[in-house]
Order: sequence, then C-alpha cells, then structure tokens
Amino acid sequence: MLDQYGAKQKVSVIIPCFNSECWLAEAIDSVLRQKILNLEIVVVNDGSSDGTQKIAESYGDKVVLINQVNSGVSWARREGVRHATGDYIKFLDSDDMLPEAALQDLLDVAIQFPNEVVIGNAITIVSNGCALDEIMYSLAYKPNHLDLLPKEFLLTQATQSGLWLLPKHVVNQDCFFNHGIQLGEEYAFCIELIRAGAPIRFCDRIVCQIRAHNETNRLSQTKNETRHLKQVALIADSIACIESEVGACSSVALDIIARKCWSRGRDCIRIDCKEAAEAYFILAKKVRPDLRPVGSYAYRMLSQVFGPFTAETVIQRIKCMLSKPKAI
Repeated sequence: MLDQYGAKQKVSVIIPCFNSECWLAEAIDSVLRQKILNLEIVVVNDGSSDGTQKIAESYGDKVVLINQVNSGVSWARREGVRHATGDYIKFLDSDDMLPEAALQDLLDVAIQFPNEVVIGNAITIVSNGCALDEIMYSLAYKPNHLDLLPKEFLLTQATQSGLWLLPKHVVNQDCFFNHGIQLGEEYAFCIELIRAGAPIRFCDRIVCQIRAHNETNRLSQTKNETRHLKQVALIADSIACIESEVGACSSVALDIIARKCWSRGRDCIRIDCKEAAEAYFILAKKVRPDLRPVGSYAYRMLSQVFGPFTAETVIQRIKCMLSKPKAI
C-alpha cells in the first residue's frame, strides 16, 4: 500500500525536547530509519540549557529545528504542529523511539480509513533500550486490529502522545495544547480529541518505545498535594466529557476509571496527601456508587468497616511488621 500512496501522504514527526542531549539522537535516528517516502522531522527545543540544540543542528536539513523560550511540552507540541507541513502528525517524546515499522504500520491503517485518527500500542523500555514486561502506557482496553475504539476508553488513563497518528486538520487548533497543565496533559488532549468528533481506529501494532525513568518528579512520588488535586480535576473533567460527548458509554470504562481513582487515593494516603486522597475516593464513588474498595480482601473488609484511611494505616503497619527480620 505504501508503494502506491506513500509518496503522497506526508508524515510530520514532532519531537519536543528540553535538556534532552542524552536521548535526542536516538529518537531522531529511530525516525530516520522509518521506511516511508515522505517524511518530515520537526524538533522543538523548549529552552534547553544543555547540548540539545547542537545535537538537533548536527542533522542539518534532515531536521526542522524550532527554538523557543521554555514554555512546557504542550506549547512545544503546539509549535511543532504550527510549523509542520505533513498530512499527518506523529508525536514522539525526545527520550522515546519508534520501532522500525511504526510509521508504515500507522500509515497503512490511515490510508484505509481517511480522515480518521489512528492509535497503536506501546512497549516500555529502560535506559539501555531493553523492554520491560510491564506495559505502562498502552490502552486499558484493546479492540481488534482495525476496529473503531469506543472513545470513553481514551480517558481510562493518560494515553501517551506517542501512540497516535493524527490528520493535521484534526489537531491544528490551540485548544489541544493546554499551557497550564504540566503533568497529565494527555487527559486534556484526549478530551479535545473526543470533542473534535473524529473516529478513532485501532492499529494493533507496536508504534512507540516509551522510556521509563525513576524520577522523583513523577506524580506518584511527589508529595505536592496541589499537583495531585490538579490530576483529580483532570479526571473529573474526563468524566464530564464522557457524560456530555459520548452518551451511552461502556460500563467497563467507568469501572476502570473508578478503580483507578480509588487506587490513586490509596497512593496519596501513603505519601500523606490526605486531601487529594479524599478527593479521589469521592470521585470514585461518584463514578460508580456501588464500587467496592480496591485492594486485598483484608483491605476491603477494613475499609468497609472503618473507612479507607484507617484501613490503609492498618494494612501498612501489618506489612511493616511482616517485613521486619526475625531476631535470632
């Protein structure tokens, strides 16, 4: 199919980067290895202070380089879209890579279904490029190859930007890129994608290798309660979007969202973000009033009797006692 259409359909791969000198060359090289005929690479340097700009410049006219004052990843993606000349947009984070046939697989599906959005699978890799067993960023629900995706499943988790191939006309509006969101911006992106009304087609192929980092900046590890509360608000917006835009939606999707909210509430208790934990529990019950606490049998029983905060405290103390080495 690419022999017939590949020269006509241009793909712009947009790579936002900030202090990415360790990974950027690998990301660009993985794009250059793609076997499609009409390809553009747009690197948006978001005010880096390391060697990121020099690395991008070293590729000469193989890369369109845009330098901007540090404004965040959402604005960097927006600027990339504004400068892109392709028929389709593919986002790639600067520390991630494309598998060899990623663009070909996505474009094959896009050509079969014009004007539709295409979403694929991802694998998670560590620093040396080896794959992890755990899949962190793919969809929580997978239809069959070439099936339409029920849109509410986009909001069951923050769907990573590297999974998409997007017709440019769908994402050339500023509303897709919220400057005020620094973590979980994918939720806001998916909300706008649902509002845009484009069908979403599933490509059951690995289209991105997403690098996992053990960073203290990750939301699950920060004790900044304000950041957690912003995530609660984003998920609440996602639920409102499902109710207003999707109509009759899958109860499975709502179950996934509710269970995720409860699990995040437990995570917040463990790092002493009690206000955010309470907000997550309230939201979980709003989505599924009949939701049972999420966890082990012992936790569920304790939570139903004493509430999630006391239950979590008891469970953590028991775990601590069991993990202590016995005296000889």
